[in-house]
Amino acid sequence: MYLEQLQGNLEAFKKLDFIATADLFLTPTAEMCDVVLPVSHFLEYDAIRQSSDLPFLAQVQQKVADPGECKSDTQIYIELSHKLGLESYFWKDEYDFMEDMLRPAGITLDEFRRVRVLECVRQYRHYERGGFNTPSGKLEFYSNALKETGFDPLPVYREPQETMYSEPELAHEYPLILTSRKPAVFRHANLRQIESLRARRPDPILNINSETAKELGIEDGDWVYVENKRGRITLRAEYSQSLHPRVVVADHGCGTRETPR
Repeated sequence: MYLEQLQGNLEAFKKLDFIATADLFLTPTAEMCDVVLPVSHFLEYDAIRQSSDLPFLAQVQQKVADPGECKSDTQIYIELSHKLGLESYFWKDEYDFMEDMLRPAGITLDEFRRVRVLECVRQYRHYERGGFNTPSGKLEFYSNALKETGFDPLPVYREPQETMYSEPELAHEYPLILTSRKPAVFRHANLRQIESLRARRPDPILNINSETAKELGIEDGDWVYVENKRGRITLRAEYSQSLHPRVVVADHGCGTRETPR
């Protein structure tokens, strides 16, 4: 999070009566909160995991260290529900929650620990047995359900706001289109305070076509401002030959105070 953004968020946070967060690290956002709950690392609590890469597999996540006063997100939610008098809608604890998750599979958590991996039944071409989950039961390109609720029944492209095409009057002041990407070494805004990871990508990067950059007097590696009607951020320019000349790509999720070095 850059200095200008951080200042704007700080002013907004100051207007709130109470802010609580749960985090592994004392991030700039956490520093603004009234209460910071320490969260367990994923190696510090038991859980059941289903990978997005292998959605047909469920695996045991078994803790390897005791975090002391830290608690998992699940444990925090459940204990808060009890404090709020909502325990009838939640589980007794996180282990009761996991037992409930495994009940359709017909095994207990202890049995799952021994098995370690559950492979779900994979069904292909399920539409041949029960059709599609649409009013007609068929694959629908034209959706009457969307039409009845006031939406376009067919896919329609709409130009994003504040581009040179949707708002041509802004093109003189803001001639480039901004999008973003996630650097592979981080996870969203997380892990930027890890020195070994930060060493691989120490600065937030703005990818820009080299010809566009030269027109603007930007050298490869320069610190530059990216600005719109709401604010300004600071990134290090990096030439990219594959980008369209009118498009720039900024790193997503910078969560620390970034300053040019």
